[in-house]
Amino acid sequence: MSVKTAVKEWYENKPLIDAYLRGELIEGIDGKETTKILGYGIGIFVIVALVVVALWFWALYATIKFWKLLPTWAKVIAVIGLLSGWMYGVGTLITLIVVYASKKRTMLSW
Repeated sequence: MSVKTAVKEWYENKPLIDAYLRGELIEGIDGKETTKILGYGIGIFVIVALVVVALWFWALYATIKFWKLLPTWAKVIAVIGLLSGWMYGVGTLITLIVVYASKKRTMLSW
């Protein structure tokens, strides 16, 4: 699931998600989560959507934080990964792996 899809579905189903999070009864739902969002039950969708968005923001933060320590090829892959993570979902993990694996190690001065 991409960040764009998660945010779009969240806002399209906001009343349903809000009612679920408040523990209110939802018309047409008998407590067995028969309503699905992107094929997930409401509770699972909320968890997955939050994880996807949190991972994307972590990748964005790591890319910005370590930008000066990244080689050029890693910068290119990180930006492409962030953009594809927004649109398609896979790039976020690629960005995190590339950024943390390729950042230059700085020597500690004693």
